[in-house]
Amino acid sequence: MSSLLHYRRWTIFLLLVLTIFRLWFCTYHELVEDESYYRLWSQHLDWSYYSKGPLIAWTIYFGTSIMGDTVFGIRWISVLLSAATGWMLFRLGVRLWNERVGFWAVVIAATLPLYAIGSVLMTIDPLSVFFWVLAAHLFLNAIEQDRSLQWIGCGLAVGIGFLAKFINAIELVCFLIFLMTDSEKRHLLLKKRFYLMLIAFALCMIPVFYWNASHGWITATHLQERGALTHSFVIRWRESWQFLYMQAVVISPLYFFAIIGVAFSSWGLFFNSNQENRSRRFALALFLPIFLFYFLLSLNDSGEANWTATGLAGGILLLASLFAEPEKSRGKSLFVSMAFGVALTLTILLHDAYRLGIDFKGDPANRLRGWSDLAQKVEAVREPNDLIIGNKYQTASILAFYLPDRPTTYIPKTERIQNQFSFWPSYDLKSVRRAILVTDSIDEVPDALKLQFSNIEKVADFYRQDRGRDLKRYQVYRLEKPILP
Repeated sequence: MSSLLHYRRWTIFLLLVLTIFRLWFCTYHELVEDESYYRLWSQHLDWSYYSKGPLIAWTIYFGTSIMGDTVFGIRWISVLLSAATGWMLFRLGVRLWNERVGFWAVVIAATLPLYAIGSVLMTIDPLSVFFWVLAAHLFLNAIEQDRSLQWIGCGLAVGIGFLAKFINAIELVCFLIFLMTDSEKRHLLLKKRFYLMLIAFALCMIPVFYWNASHGWITATHLQERGALTHSFVIRWRESWQFLYMQAVVISPLYFFAIIGVAFSSWGLFFNSNQENRSRRFALALFLPIFLFYFLLSLNDSGEANWTATGLAGGILLLASLFAEPEKSRGKSLFVSMAFGVALTLTILLHDAYRLGIDFKGDPANRLRGWSDLAQKVEAVREPNDLIIGNKYQTASILAFYLPDRPTTYIPKTERIQNQFSFWPSYDLKSVRRAILVTDSIDEVPDALKLQFSNIEKVADFYRQDRGRDLKRYQVYRLEKPILP
Protein backbone atom coordinates (compact mmCIF):
# COMPACT_ATOMS: atom_id res chain seq x y z
CA MET A 1 0.00 0.00 0.00
CA SER A 2 2.82 2.43 0.83
CA SER A 3 4.36 1.73 -2.59
CA LEU A 4 1.04 2.48 -4.28
CA LEU A 5 0.71 5.75 -2.36
CA HIS A 6 4.25 6.65 -3.37
CA TYR A 7 3.61 6.19 -7.09
CA ARG A 8 0.17 7.76 -6.84
CA ARG A 9 1.61 10.90 -5.27
CA TRP A 10 4.31 11.17 -7.92
CA THR A 11 1.69 10.62 -10.63
CA ILE A 12 -0.59 13.31 -9.23
CA PHE A 13 2.36 15.68 -8.89
CA LEU A 14 3.48 15.03 -12.48
CA LEU A 15 -0.02 15.48 -13.89
CA LEU A 16 -0.56 18.65 -11.86
CA VAL A 17 2.72 20.20 -13.09
CA LEU A 18 1.96 19.19 -16.69
CA THR A 19 -1.56 20.59 -16.50
CA ILE A 20 -0.42 23.95 -15.12
CA PHE A 21 2.26 24.17 -17.80
CA ARG A 22 -0.16 23.17 -20.57
CA LEU A 23 -2.81 25.66 -19.48
CA TRP A 24 -0.17 28.34 -20.02
CA PHE A 25 1.43 26.83 -23.09
CA CYS A 26 -1.88 26.30 -24.92
CA THR A 27 -1.98 30.08 -25.46
CA TYR A 28 1.69 30.32 -26.43
CA HIS A 29 1.10 29.31 -30.04
CA GLU A 30 -1.64 30.30 -32.45
CA LEU A 31 -4.31 27.90 -33.68
CA VAL A 32 -3.63 25.21 -36.23
CA GLU A 33 -5.87 25.36 -39.26
CA ASP A 34 -8.06 22.44 -38.21
CA GLU A 35 -8.76 24.08 -34.84
CA SER A 36 -10.02 27.21 -36.57
CA TYR A 37 -12.11 24.98 -38.88
CA TYR A 38 -13.68 23.14 -35.94
CA ARG A 39 -14.34 26.51 -34.30
CA LEU A 40 -16.52 27.39 -37.27
CA TRP A 41 -18.35 24.09 -36.79
CA SER A 42 -19.11 25.16 -33.23
CA GLN A 43 -20.78 28.28 -34.64
CA HIS A 44 -22.98 26.09 -36.86
CA LEU A 45 -24.08 23.43 -34.38
CA ASP A 46 -25.51 20.35 -36.03
CA TRP A 47 -26.14 16.65 -35.48
CA SER A 48 -22.99 15.75 -37.40
CA TYR A 49 -20.62 17.10 -40.02
CA TYR A 50 -19.14 16.26 -43.40
CA SER A 51 -16.00 14.51 -42.17
CA LYS A 52 -16.46 13.97 -38.43
CA GLY A 53 -19.04 13.46 -35.76
CA PRO A 54 -20.38 16.41 -33.74
CA LEU A 55 -18.45 16.05 -30.47
CA ILE A 56 -15.58 18.36 -31.41
CA ALA A 57 -18.02 21.14 -32.34
CA TRP A 58 -20.10 20.65 -29.21
CA THR A 59 -16.95 20.69 -27.05
CA ILE A 60 -15.55 23.89 -28.55
CA TYR A 61 -18.98 25.53 -28.24
CA PHE A 62 -19.03 24.65 -24.54
CA GLY A 63 -15.42 25.75 -24.02
CA THR A 64 -15.79 29.11 -25.74
CA SER A 65 -19.15 29.76 -24.06
CA ILE A 66 -17.36 29.65 -20.71
CA MET A 67 -13.90 31.08 -21.52
CA GLY A 68 -14.65 33.20 -24.57
CA ASP A 69 -13.93 32.91 -28.28
CA THR A 70 -10.17 32.91 -27.77
CA VAL A 71 -7.29 30.49 -28.22
CA PHE A 72 -7.59 29.57 -24.53
CA GLY A 73 -11.36 29.22 -24.79
CA ILE A 74 -10.94 26.78 -27.66
CA ARG A 75 -8.17 24.69 -26.06
CA TRP A 76 -8.61 24.55 -22.28
CA ILE A 77 -10.85 21.49 -22.31
CA SER A 78 -8.22 19.57 -24.28
CA VAL A 79 -5.69 20.21 -21.50
CA LEU A 80 -8.07 18.93 -18.82
CA LEU A 81 -8.99 15.90 -20.90
CA SER A 82 -5.31 15.06 -21.29
CA ALA A 83 -4.84 15.20 -17.51
CA ALA A 84 -7.85 12.92 -17.02
CA THR A 85 -6.50 10.53 -19.67
CA GLY A 86 -3.14 10.43 -17.88
CA TRP A 87 -4.81 9.58 -14.59
CA MET A 88 -6.88 6.81 -16.19
CA LEU A 89 -3.75 5.36 -17.82
CA PHE A 90 -2.21 5.24 -14.35
CA ARG A 91 -5.27 3.47 -12.97
CA LEU A 92 -5.29 1.00 -15.86
CA GLY A 93 -1.61 0.25 -15.27
CA VAL A 94 -2.33 -0.39 -11.59
CA ARG A 95 -5.31 -2.62 -12.35
CA LEU A 96 -3.58 -4.66 -15.02
CA TRP A 97 -0.10 -4.86 -13.45
CA ASN A 98 1.03 -2.66 -10.58
CA GLU A 99 1.68 0.94 -9.56
CA ARG A 100 5.10 1.05 -11.25
CA VAL A 101 3.50 0.26 -14.60
CA GLY A 102 0.83 2.91 -13.99
CA PHE A 103 3.44 5.56 -13.28
CA TRP A 104 5.51 4.59 -16.30
CA ALA A 105 2.40 4.78 -18.48
CA VAL A 106 1.94 8.42 -17.46
CA VAL A 107 5.63 9.20 -18.04
CA ILE A 108 5.55 7.62 -21.50
CA ALA A 109 2.33 9.43 -22.46
CA ALA A 110 3.82 12.74 -21.28
CA THR A 111 6.94 12.30 -23.43
CA LEU A 112 5.37 10.65 -26.46
CA PRO A 113 5.42 13.50 -29.03
CA LEU A 114 1.98 12.84 -30.56
CA TYR A 115 0.29 12.80 -27.15
CA ALA A 116 2.32 15.64 -25.66
CA ILE A 117 1.61 18.08 -28.50
CA GLY A 118 -1.97 16.85 -28.88
CA SER A 119 -2.63 17.68 -25.24
CA VAL A 120 -2.54 21.42 -25.97
CA LEU A 121 -4.50 21.38 -29.24
CA MET A 122 -8.27 21.05 -29.52
CA THR A 123 -8.61 18.44 -32.22
CA ILE A 124 -10.59 15.22 -32.26
CA ASP A 125 -7.69 13.19 -30.80
CA PRO A 126 -7.86 14.31 -27.12
CA LEU A 127 -11.58 13.51 -27.12
CA SER A 128 -11.11 10.21 -28.90
CA VAL A 129 -8.28 9.00 -26.64
CA PHE A 130 -10.07 10.09 -23.45
CA PHE A 131 -13.22 8.13 -24.24
CA TRP A 132 -11.17 5.16 -25.49
CA VAL A 133 -9.34 4.88 -22.17
CA LEU A 134 -12.53 5.56 -20.20
CA ALA A 135 -14.33 2.79 -22.08
CA ALA A 136 -11.44 0.41 -21.30
CA HIS A 137 -11.87 1.16 -17.59
CA LEU A 138 -15.61 0.61 -17.73
CA PHE A 139 -15.17 -2.60 -19.69
CA LEU A 140 -12.90 -4.03 -16.97
CA ASN A 141 -15.53 -3.05 -14.40
CA ALA A 142 -18.19 -4.75 -16.47
CA ILE A 143 -16.39 -8.07 -16.91
CA GLU A 144 -15.34 -8.15 -13.25
CA GLN A 145 -18.72 -7.27 -11.71
CA ASP A 146 -21.11 -7.96 -14.60
CA ARG A 147 -23.70 -5.30 -13.80
CA SER A 148 -26.05 -3.83 -16.37
CA LEU A 149 -25.15 -0.18 -15.69
CA GLN A 150 -21.47 -0.92 -16.18
CA TRP A 151 -22.05 -2.55 -19.56
CA ILE A 152 -24.29 0.36 -20.57
CA GLY A 153 -21.69 2.88 -19.37
CA CYS A 154 -19.02 1.12 -21.41
CA GLY A 155 -21.19 1.23 -24.54
CA LEU A 156 -21.90 4.92 -24.00
CA ALA A 157 -18.18 5.70 -23.60
CA VAL A 158 -17.39 3.93 -26.88
CA GLY A 159 -20.34 5.66 -28.54
CA ILE A 160 -19.43 9.15 -27.36
CA GLY A 161 -15.87 8.51 -28.53
CA PHE A 162 -17.35 7.54 -31.90
CA LEU A 163 -18.96 10.98 -32.06
CA ALA A 164 -15.43 12.40 -31.93
CA LYS A 165 -13.59 9.92 -34.14
CA PHE A 166 -15.32 7.11 -35.99
CA ILE A 167 -12.41 4.73 -35.41
CA ASN A 168 -13.46 4.50 -31.74
CA ALA A 169 -16.06 1.97 -32.86
CA ILE A 170 -13.19 -0.51 -33.32
CA GLU A 171 -12.88 -0.64 -29.53
CA LEU A 172 -15.89 -2.94 -29.57
CA VAL A 173 -13.86 -5.27 -31.78
CA CYS A 174 -11.01 -5.00 -29.28
CA PHE A 175 -13.35 -6.07 -26.47
CA LEU A 176 -14.72 -8.88 -28.58
CA ILE A 177 -11.23 -10.19 -29.35
CA PHE A 178 -10.29 -10.08 -25.69
CA LEU A 179 -13.40 -11.97 -24.56
CA MET A 180 -13.11 -14.56 -27.30
CA THR A 181 -9.53 -15.32 -26.22
CA ASP A 182 -10.28 -15.42 -22.48
CA SER A 183 -11.57 -18.82 -21.36
CA GLU A 184 -12.77 -17.46 -18.01
CA LYS A 185 -14.78 -14.54 -19.41
CA ARG A 186 -15.84 -15.93 -22.78
CA HIS A 187 -19.27 -16.86 -21.46
CA LEU A 188 -20.11 -13.16 -21.11
CA LEU A 189 -20.55 -13.00 -24.89
CA LEU A 190 -23.75 -15.02 -24.50
CA LYS A 191 -25.24 -12.89 -21.72
CA LYS A 192 -27.82 -10.17 -22.29
CA ARG A 193 -25.74 -7.56 -20.49
CA PHE A 194 -23.07 -7.74 -23.19
CA TYR A 195 -25.68 -6.70 -25.74
CA LEU A 196 -26.75 -3.79 -23.57
CA MET A 197 -23.29 -2.37 -24.33
CA LEU A 198 -23.92 -2.70 -28.07
CA ILE A 199 -27.36 -1.11 -27.78
CA ALA A 200 -25.94 1.84 -25.81
CA PHE A 201 -23.28 2.29 -28.48
CA ALA A 202 -25.88 2.14 -31.26
CA LEU A 203 -27.94 4.87 -29.59
CA CYS A 204 -24.91 7.18 -29.69
CA MET A 205 -24.64 6.65 -33.44
CA ILE A 206 -28.09 8.13 -34.09
CA PRO A 207 -26.93 11.78 -34.58
CA VAL A 208 -24.37 10.74 -37.23
CA PHE A 209 -26.79 8.46 -39.06
CA TYR A 210 -29.61 11.01 -38.88
CA TRP A 211 -27.45 13.78 -40.37
CA ASN A 212 -26.05 11.52 -43.07
CA ALA A 213 -29.47 10.19 -44.02
CA SER A 214 -30.44 13.81 -44.61
CA HIS A 215 -27.31 14.54 -46.68
CA GLY A 216 -26.96 11.60 -49.03
CA TRP A 217 -24.57 9.62 -46.80
CA ILE A 218 -21.82 12.01 -47.76
CA THR A 219 -19.60 11.05 -44.81
CA ALA A 220 -19.33 7.49 -46.11
CA THR A 221 -18.16 8.84 -49.46
CA HIS A 222 -15.66 11.10 -47.74
CA LEU A 223 -14.23 8.26 -45.63
CA GLN A 224 -13.79 6.15 -48.75
CA GLU A 225 -11.87 8.99 -50.37
CA ARG A 226 -9.73 9.57 -47.26
CA GLY A 227 -8.85 5.90 -47.14
CA ALA A 228 -8.10 5.86 -50.88
CA LEU A 229 -10.82 3.23 -51.30
CA THR A 230 -12.60 4.90 -54.21
CA HIS A 231 -10.20 3.26 -56.66
CA SER A 232 -8.75 -0.21 -56.98
CA PHE A 233 -6.71 -1.33 -54.01
CA VAL A 234 -3.11 -1.57 -55.17
CA ILE A 235 -0.27 -2.53 -52.85
CA ARG A 236 2.27 0.28 -52.77
CA TRP A 237 5.09 -0.66 -50.42
CA ARG A 238 6.45 2.86 -50.52
CA GLU A 239 3.20 4.10 -48.95
CA SER A 240 3.37 1.53 -46.14
CA TRP A 241 6.99 2.45 -45.41
CA GLN A 242 5.91 6.08 -45.30
CA PHE A 243 3.22 5.13 -42.78
CA LEU A 244 5.75 3.33 -40.56
CA TYR A 245 8.20 6.22 -40.86
CA MET A 246 5.54 8.73 -39.77
CA GLN A 247 4.56 6.52 -36.83
CA ALA A 248 8.19 6.31 -35.72
CA VAL A 249 8.43 10.11 -35.82
CA VAL A 250 5.23 10.97 -33.93
CA ILE A 251 5.66 8.16 -31.37
CA SER A 252 9.46 8.61 -31.08
CA PRO A 253 11.67 6.05 -32.80
CA LEU A 254 12.78 3.95 -29.81
CA TYR A 255 9.29 4.00 -28.25
CA PHE A 256 7.89 2.92 -31.61
CA PHE A 257 10.29 0.02 -32.12
CA ALA A 258 9.77 -1.15 -28.54
CA ILE A 259 5.97 -1.05 -28.82
CA ILE A 260 6.03 -2.93 -32.11
CA GLY A 261 8.50 -5.43 -30.71
CA VAL A 262 6.43 -6.11 -27.60
CA ALA A 263 3.19 -6.26 -29.55
CA PHE A 264 4.29 -8.68 -32.22
CA SER A 265 6.27 -10.87 -29.82
CA SER A 266 3.13 -11.16 -27.72
CA TRP A 267 0.47 -11.78 -30.37
CA GLY A 268 0.56 -15.49 -29.56
CA LEU A 269 -1.13 -14.65 -26.25
CA PHE A 270 -4.41 -14.50 -28.17
CA PHE A 271 -4.10 -18.26 -28.53
CA ASN A 272 -3.19 -18.83 -24.90
CA SER A 273 -5.87 -17.97 -22.38
CA ASN A 274 -3.56 -18.42 -19.39
CA GLN A 275 -4.83 -15.92 -16.83
CA GLU A 276 -1.29 -14.81 -16.04
CA ASN A 277 -1.18 -13.29 -19.52
CA ARG A 278 -4.52 -11.49 -19.25
CA SER A 279 -3.11 -8.01 -18.62
CA ARG A 280 -0.78 -7.99 -21.61
CA ARG A 281 -3.47 -9.59 -23.77
CA PHE A 282 -5.93 -6.82 -22.86
CA ALA A 283 -3.43 -4.06 -23.67
CA LEU A 284 -2.56 -5.86 -26.88
CA ALA A 285 -6.25 -6.05 -27.81
CA LEU A 286 -6.53 -2.27 -27.34
CA PHE A 287 -3.55 -1.60 -29.61
CA LEU A 288 -3.24 -4.13 -32.41
CA PRO A 289 -6.64 -3.85 -34.18
CA ILE A 290 -6.25 -0.12 -34.89
CA PHE A 291 -2.59 -0.35 -35.82
CA LEU A 292 -3.17 -3.29 -38.16
CA PHE A 293 -6.24 -1.62 -39.66
CA TYR A 294 -4.29 1.49 -40.63
CA PHE A 295 -1.25 -0.51 -41.69
CA LEU A 296 -3.43 -2.46 -44.14
CA LEU A 297 -4.85 0.83 -45.47
CA SER A 298 -1.30 2.14 -45.79
CA LEU A 299 -0.49 -0.57 -48.30
CA ASN A 300 -2.57 1.57 -50.65
CA ASP A 301 -2.17 5.03 -49.10
CA SER A 302 -0.03 6.11 -46.15
CA GLY A 303 -2.72 8.27 -44.54
CA GLU A 304 -2.07 10.70 -41.71
CA ALA A 305 0.38 10.30 -38.84
CA ASN A 306 -2.19 10.93 -36.08
CA TRP A 307 -4.70 8.30 -37.23
CA THR A 308 -3.36 5.70 -34.78
CA ALA A 309 -3.47 8.04 -31.74
CA THR A 310 -6.46 6.29 -30.21
CA GLY A 311 -5.01 2.78 -30.20
CA LEU A 312 -1.67 4.03 -28.87
CA ALA A 313 -3.16 3.97 -25.38
CA GLY A 314 -2.82 0.18 -25.48
CA GLY A 315 0.69 0.49 -26.89
CA ILE A 316 1.67 2.81 -24.04
CA LEU A 317 0.48 0.25 -21.49
CA LEU A 318 2.47 -2.49 -23.23
CA LEU A 319 5.58 -0.33 -23.23
CA ALA A 320 5.07 0.67 -19.59
CA SER A 321 4.88 -3.01 -18.57
CA LEU A 322 8.25 -3.52 -20.27
CA PHE A 323 9.93 -0.43 -18.81
CA ALA A 324 8.62 -1.03 -15.27
CA GLU A 325 10.10 -4.49 -14.84
CA PRO A 326 12.07 -4.28 -11.57
CA GLU A 327 14.91 -6.51 -12.73
CA LYS A 328 16.46 -5.30 -15.94
CA SER A 329 19.74 -6.18 -17.56
CA ARG A 330 22.29 -3.42 -18.05
CA GLY A 331 21.52 -3.35 -21.78
CA LYS A 332 17.79 -3.07 -21.18
CA SER A 333 18.25 -0.31 -18.61
CA LEU A 334 20.39 1.58 -21.10
CA PHE A 335 17.70 1.17 -23.78
CA VAL A 336 14.99 2.47 -21.43
CA SER A 337 17.11 5.52 -20.59
CA MET A 338 17.86 6.20 -24.24
CA ALA A 339 14.23 5.75 -25.30
CA PHE A 340 13.05 8.15 -22.61
CA GLY A 341 15.78 10.66 -23.44
CA VAL A 342 15.09 10.63 -27.19
CA ALA A 343 11.34 10.99 -26.67
CA LEU A 344 11.73 13.83 -24.17
CA THR A 345 14.15 15.66 -26.49
CA LEU A 346 11.79 15.34 -29.46
CA THR A 347 8.85 16.51 -27.37
CA ILE A 348 10.74 19.58 -26.13
CA LEU A 349 11.87 20.44 -29.66
CA LEU A 350 8.34 20.06 -31.03
CA HIS A 351 7.05 22.51 -28.45
CA ASP A 352 9.30 25.28 -29.81
CA ALA A 353 12.58 24.33 -31.47
CA TYR A 354 13.02 27.83 -32.89
CA ARG A 355 12.98 29.42 -29.44
CA LEU A 356 15.76 27.00 -28.50
CA GLY A 357 17.86 28.20 -31.43
CA ILE A 358 17.04 25.35 -33.82
CA ASP A 359 15.45 26.30 -37.12
CA PHE A 360 14.76 23.46 -39.51
CA LYS A 361 12.68 23.14 -42.65
CA GLY A 362 9.45 21.30 -42.10
CA ASP A 363 9.18 22.16 -38.39
CA PRO A 364 5.61 21.01 -37.60
CA ALA A 365 5.25 23.88 -35.11
CA ASN A 366 5.23 26.25 -38.09
CA ARG A 367 1.59 25.24 -38.51
CA LEU A 368 0.92 27.22 -35.32
CA ARG A 369 2.76 30.38 -36.33
CA GLY A 370 2.29 33.48 -38.42
CA TRP A 371 -1.51 33.56 -38.67
CA SER A 372 -1.79 36.98 -37.05
CA ASP A 373 0.81 38.20 -39.53
CA LEU A 374 -1.20 36.76 -42.42
CA ALA A 375 -4.38 38.42 -41.16
CA GLN A 376 -2.60 41.75 -40.72
CA LYS A 377 -1.31 41.69 -44.30
CA VAL A 378 -4.71 40.72 -45.68
CA GLU A 379 -6.34 43.48 -43.65
CA ALA A 380 -3.92 46.00 -45.18
CA VAL A 381 -5.24 45.36 -48.71
CA ARG A 382 -8.83 44.69 -47.75
CA GLU A 383 -11.43 47.37 -48.43
CA PRO A 384 -14.71 47.93 -46.55
CA ASN A 385 -17.42 45.39 -47.43
CA ASP A 386 -15.00 43.11 -49.23
CA LEU A 387 -16.17 39.51 -49.28
CA ILE A 388 -13.38 37.24 -48.00
CA ILE A 389 -12.76 34.03 -49.95
CA GLY A 390 -10.05 31.52 -49.07
CA ASN A 391 -8.81 29.13 -51.72
CA LYS A 392 -9.45 26.24 -49.30
CA TYR A 393 -11.21 25.64 -46.01
CA GLN A 394 -8.01 26.03 -43.98
CA THR A 395 -7.33 29.53 -45.29
CA ALA A 396 -10.94 30.63 -44.91
CA SER A 397 -11.14 29.27 -41.35
CA ILE A 398 -7.93 30.92 -40.17
CA LEU A 399 -8.98 34.30 -41.59
CA ALA A 400 -12.39 34.00 -39.94
CA PHE A 401 -10.62 33.85 -36.56
CA TYR A 402 -7.63 36.17 -36.99
CA LEU A 403 -9.07 39.06 -39.01
CA PRO A 404 -9.99 41.85 -36.53
CA ASP A 405 -13.74 41.84 -37.17
CA ARG A 406 -14.09 38.02 -37.29
CA PRO A 407 -15.91 38.15 -40.67
CA THR A 408 -17.87 35.40 -42.35
CA THR A 409 -15.49 33.83 -44.84
CA TYR A 410 -16.09 31.54 -47.79
CA ILE A 411 -14.44 29.14 -50.19
CA PRO A 412 -15.06 29.31 -53.96
CA LYS A 413 -18.69 28.44 -54.63
CA THR A 414 -19.14 25.27 -56.68
CA GLU A 415 -21.77 22.58 -57.12
CA ARG A 416 -19.36 19.94 -55.87
CA ILE A 417 -19.39 19.13 -52.16
CA GLN A 418 -15.88 19.86 -50.91
CA ASN A 419 -16.03 20.11 -47.12
CA GLN A 420 -18.27 21.52 -44.38
CA PHE A 421 -18.36 24.96 -46.08
CA SER A 422 -20.47 23.31 -48.79
CA PHE A 423 -23.30 22.88 -46.27
CA TRP A 424 -23.35 26.48 -45.06
CA PRO A 425 -24.86 29.47 -46.90
CA SER A 426 -22.46 30.68 -49.59
CA TYR A 427 -22.14 34.08 -51.20
CA ASP A 428 -24.81 35.34 -53.60
CA LEU A 429 -23.33 36.93 -56.73
CA LYS A 430 -26.40 39.16 -57.04
CA SER A 431 -25.50 40.95 -53.80
CA VAL A 432 -21.70 40.87 -54.08
CA ARG A 433 -20.00 44.07 -55.18
CA ARG A 434 -16.40 43.12 -54.59
CA ALA A 435 -14.38 40.28 -53.05
CA ILE A 436 -10.82 39.27 -52.36
CA LEU A 437 -9.30 35.83 -52.74
CA VAL A 438 -6.53 34.82 -50.33
CA THR A 439 -4.63 31.83 -51.67
CA ASP A 440 -1.50 29.79 -51.04
CA SER A 441 -1.74 28.24 -54.51
CA ILE A 442 0.69 30.57 -56.23
CA ASP A 443 -0.42 32.15 -59.51
CA GLU A 444 -3.58 30.07 -59.51
CA VAL A 445 -7.14 31.34 -59.29
CA PRO A 446 -9.81 28.64 -58.94
CA ASP A 447 -11.76 28.08 -62.16
CA ALA A 448 -15.04 28.66 -60.33
CA LEU A 449 -14.03 32.24 -59.53
CA LYS A 450 -12.94 32.89 -63.12
CA LEU A 451 -16.49 32.04 -64.15
CA GLN A 452 -18.03 34.21 -61.43
CA PHE A 453 -16.02 37.45 -61.73
CA SER A 454 -15.01 39.27 -64.92
CA ASN A 455 -12.29 41.40 -63.34
CA ILE A 456 -9.56 39.56 -61.40
CA GLU A 457 -6.43 41.42 -60.36
CA LYS A 458 -3.52 40.40 -58.13
CA VAL A 459 -3.09 43.04 -55.42
CA ALA A 460 -0.64 41.47 -52.98
CA ASP A 461 2.10 38.86 -52.89
CA PHE A 462 3.78 38.14 -49.55
CA TYR A 463 4.98 35.51 -47.10
CA ARG A 464 3.30 34.58 -43.86
CA GLN A 465 6.02 35.34 -41.35
CA ASP A 466 6.95 34.57 -37.77
CA ARG A 467 9.70 36.53 -36.05
CA GLY A 468 10.94 37.67 -39.42
CA ARG A 469 11.09 34.16 -40.92
CA ASP A 470 9.26 33.37 -44.14
CA LEU A 471 6.89 30.44 -43.56
CA LYS A 472 4.62 30.27 -46.58
CA ARG A 473 3.83 32.41 -49.61
CA TYR A 474 0.35 33.84 -50.21
CA GLN A 475 -1.28 35.99 -52.86
CA VAL A 476 -4.35 38.20 -52.71
CA TYR A 477 -6.57 38.84 -55.71
CA ARG A 478 -9.28 41.45 -56.02
CA LEU A 479 -12.45 40.10 -57.63
CA GLU A 480 -14.87 42.56 -59.21
CA LYS A 481 -17.79 42.72 -61.62
CA PRO A 482 -19.69 39.55 -60.74
CA ILE A 483 -21.00 37.55 -63.69
CA LEU A 484 -24.67 36.98 -62.94
CA PRO A 485 -26.19 33.63 -64.00
